[in-house]
Amino acid sequence: MSRLSVWSVTALSLGALLGWAGPARAYVCTPVTDGNGVPVSPAVSQVWVNRCIPYFINRDADLFSGGDRQLLVEQSFQVWAGNACTDLEFADLGYTDQQPGFDPRASDNENVITSVKDAASVATYFPEANMVAITITAFSTSSGEIFDADIVVNDLGFDFEDVVSQPSCAAENPAPFDLRAILIHEMGHFIGFDHEADVESTMYFSAPACEVKKRTLTDDDIIGVCTVYPKGQAPKTCAPPSVDYDDVSGVQAFRDQCEAKLDGGSCSCTGYGADAPYGLALAMLALLGLRKRR
Repeated sequence: MSRLSVWSVTALSLGALLGWAGPARAYVCTPVTDGNGVPVSPAVSQVWVNRCIPYFINRDADLFSGGDRQLLVEQSFQVWAGNACTDLEFADLGYTDQQPGFDPRASDNENVITSVKDAASVATYFPEANMVAITITAFSTSSGEIFDADIVVNDLGFDFEDVVSQPSCAAENPAPFDLRAILIHEMGHFIGFDHEADVESTMYFSAPACEVKKRTLTDDDIIGVCTVYPKGQAPKTCAPPSVDYDDVSGVQAFRDQCEAKLDGGSCSCTGYGADAPYGLALAMLALLGLRKRR
């Protein structure tokens, strides 16, 4: 299936360095960007409107093969969703053959977690060699509503494990990265958060091998997910759009993803707003990733 490839590379530290999120806010929302990767003016933030988000693991991703790694992914998502202040949910729908990408003309887009270990794929997804992992979001350029998100881990340039002992990890050559911490960081991007200036934050832009502190959300990280995705309320993102989320043509085609995939299964599939008429919603792709700290 042909997939849309309109790429916008986000300036990863712009929000933190320029105070895009506002002086009273420590967490940073990912901005909507134009075709050159520049945040639009007036500012608009990326956000999911639905609270139940399904995801799949690519079956060819060696890094995620096996039940233990599937559980690791589920537990990592739960770090964000498990806070009582939010009703954000993630549904593990198993394995898929679909690759990362988004086609606004298709009805079978999937949020994919994968790893790549061949040079061609790494060159396709990673604009910089020191990027450990990357998250790709497809969103409305009008409202910032996220329609699709994929996480890609660079399994060619780096080694990974579920770190149990940091001293033992550091003794390995080469020292691996903690896969759990890397995923939790990328899942922050997955739900619309950008890099923070606080070196202690899960959303800090870089990490050394064996680091595990990104497994634990800081108070500011928790405030972010609780504020943007408050339980029982519409999203309250850093820079709301001037248009209503439902006034963007075609958005309903990408809503109720859990309901569509699970046919009324375990997720509550809560959305906020009424149906919009079907049409081709404007969408861009943005890339955010975690870099190796030198």
